[in-house]
Amino acid sequence: MKVLVVIALLAISTCIVESSTTDDSYLSSCNKFFYKSTAPKGFSSGSLKYICQRYEGTFHFATLYDTSKRIPLYSAYTIDEFPCSGKQPSRRSSWFIEPELAGRDKSADMDADKESDHDWVMPTQAINDDYHDSGFDRGHLNPNFHHCGNDRTATFSLTNSIPQDPCFNRIVWYHIEVETLERMENSCAFDKAKRYIIVGAVPSADQRIPFNDTVIHDKPDKATGRVNVPEYSWSMSCCDASDSNGAHQSSWSGVIAQNKAGGTVENFASLVKMERRLQALYGYKGAIKLLADGCGDGSADTDQSFG
Repeated sequence: MKVLVVIALLAISTCIVESSTTDDSYLSSCNKFFYKSTAPKGFSSGSLKYICQRYEGTFHFATLYDTSKRIPLYSAYTIDEFPCSGKQPSRRSSWFIEPELAGRDKSADMDADKESDHDWVMPTQAINDDYHDSGFDRGHLNPNFHHCGNDRTATFSLTNSIPQDPCFNRIVWYHIEVETLERMENSCAFDKAKRYIIVGAVPSADQRIPFNDTVIHDKPDKATGRVNVPEYSWSMSCCDASDSNGAHQSSWSGVIAQNKAGGTVENFASLVKMERRLQALYGYKGAIKLLADGCGDGSADTDQSFG
């Protein structure tokens, strides 16, 4: 009997570790996506859920998701391979949903967005139809072209998506994503380098999709204003050289941009200043801490960007 009890307890423990939306799992299964295995601190608005984004049984990146606004506040990932070798998966026209946000009895893997599941999916997250005729793109936080193979496919999750102005997404933000990848390829490709990225969104006060005249599957009460349209997107890159035996220095780079055509773009030479700017934009009383020890940011007034 004691043996059976021990086996049962081990089984329960395993389920808890593998359940990707629990805090414990986030730290144990997703810490590899964060510099110094430490997730950002200070995010406190809305109804927040940690997601270890899992596709075909493998964890691919980490997300902090606001189920009330139905957008991610950030996604964190590593760049592990460039350039990609061989044929890569094509872009998906229909994006995945995250079943576990609806309950722990659901699949731990991201899954197809099916109309038959909408009754239990829609209360906690966006669906593809939210974006239909909205005038906004499904904008990646973790961009697909920063990855290869299944890592690339896994980015097509609506829990990794925010409504982005098309001109901003396809021109301004795309340029920022390209610059981030090029910076990593040019300045952080040395032996034992580790490349960490966090991309986030600052919710707007009142802009949401779908609009008032939008009906999803003849359910107008569930359609109006479900998904927040963020006012800002931001990106922070860390090149960790701590294992290079002093041959290289750790360094970081950060940017915040308005989610609209012709919006402001702010580049930061100080991580502390970027964190303070985000704290003000989010309206938090407590401080935001993106990186455990600054990733090479020596002081608030020292430029420690890549290059």
